Amino acid sequence: DLKGLDKESKAYTDVVRNMGYLTDNLGDHPPHEYSKVEINSFIRDRLGSVKTTSVRREFNSICAVFNLVFEEHEIDHFHRFRKLRIPKEGFDSQERGDFTSDQLNLVRDVIGGSTNQTEQIIGLLIDTGMRSSEAVGLASADVNLGRIPHIVLHKNPLRRLKNLSSQRLIPLVGSSLAAAHCLDLSEEYVFPRWLKTERSKDTANKNINNRLHRILGPGSPTSHSFRHTLTTRLRSVECPEYMRKELGGWASSISELYGTPTDMTNKAGYIEKSLDWVTEIL
Repeated sequence: DLKGLDKESKAYTDVVRNMGYLTDNLGDHPPHEYSKVEINSFIRDRLGSVKTTSVRREFNSICAVFNLVFEEHEIDHFHRFRKLRIPKEGFDSQERGDFTSDQLNLVRDVIGGSTNQTEQIIGLLIDTGMRSSEAVGLASADVNLGRIPHIVLHKNPLRRLKNLSSQRLIPLVGSSLAAAHCLDLSEEYVFPRWLKTERSKDTANKNINNRLHRILGPGSPTSHSFRHTLTTRLRSVECPEYMRKELGGWASSISELYGTPTDMTNKAGYIEKSLDWVTEIL
């Protein structure tokens, strides 16, 4: 309630789930009554089910709940969910693989000119580096097919953005421009069927990944790998770091030229150069 979270949102269900893990394992007690020994035992138990990075996220969530409630209700007790140690943290993580140039070309060929919405989203992701949730939440007014085709990403009532830097302008070129020309922009939102609830976006992402697996085979990269691959492609054509960060929504500060016609044209030029990117063989 304090955070104003929608009960259908992933953030809400994640918090409820994580607090459930705690109470199922250690019982439901005032936070300051959980000892460090008990918490470490809980950590070991969770490591039997999920990776270290997931355990860290779960405990960060639990700690954030306690911190907020303690502050808002002026509770002076000290809880021991801060500064926890996760044994061998990060050593069990797997890097998300980039697409190879051959994989990208195959995907481009399969989804080119498609009227299937899942394939249209894939087309939008290939040459924009958007997150799948950002593409799914596009409003028709966000898609500009004028003199400099581009997408305007900003928070709207049906889409949260990860952070302030996620608000950005992305030029449309290559497969993303082709996909944009195939979109039905007659309704307020481009993909309304996946905006009924927060969980519907998860379904959309599963559909996207399933389609990629059908095209490329089991174990292929997922939708999120388009972001990493675009960054690799842009580095290969010597796109400046600040520009790569702005395109991906990672910029901590916005350049003075951000959003001007010249800046948009320059960004589009670097993405166009990267369309011919070929995977380097070391």
